[in-house]
Amino acid sequence: MKTMDEPVTCSVEQEENSVTLSLFIPDELHWFRGHFPEYPVLPGVVQTHWAIGYGNQYLGLPVRIKKLEAVKFKNVIRPEVTLTLRLSLSPNGKLVFSYHQNTQEMSSGRVVY
Repeated sequence: MKTMDEPVTCSVEQEENSVTLSLFIPDELHWFRGHFPEYPVLPGVVQTHWAIGYGNQYLGLPVRIKKLEAVKFKNVIRPEVTLTLRLSLSPNGKLVFSYHQNTQEMSSGRVVY
């Protein structure tokens, strides 16, 4: 079985200082391998990595960051779900991110550059 390291992008809605992505999380992601084999969950470090990467790709933000702020992992993200990732640039230049599954917030935080 071939493994992947990124979710499947289903849709992208971009505005001037924000972007909303619909992401399908397949069970083939290599991030699930060995991360609780009986109950695979998407590691928090991967969620922040994706937020930074998509911030770079869609909002032109740097990949190198200074720090993360107010990162909260409220609910585990399991394979075979579709998430909404919302990214926005705050007035003070921080990337604000949040992952949602339907109406439930899964995680959120801020990236400081």
